[in-house]
Amino acid sequence: MASSVIQAVSFDFGGTLVQTKKSWPEIRREGTKATYIFLKKRRLKQRFEDYATVNKKVFMRYAEIGDRG
Repeated sequence: MASSVIQAVSFDFGGTLVQTKKSWPEIRREGTKATYIFLKKRRLKQRFEDYATVNKKVFMRYAEIGDRG
């Protein structure tokens, strides 16, 4: 049986804890790039473009869920 260890958790999408002067799209771009670099150093195999596409889809899905409630 393989075990896994959580090495990072990303949260606060939406400014719950931090109020910033940058625009939300700028923050999203910087966050996507930073998490990609972090994961790439830990052997992520995806290209940035593919990672960014998946990241955006996941974010949009959670935003959609949040809008319902």
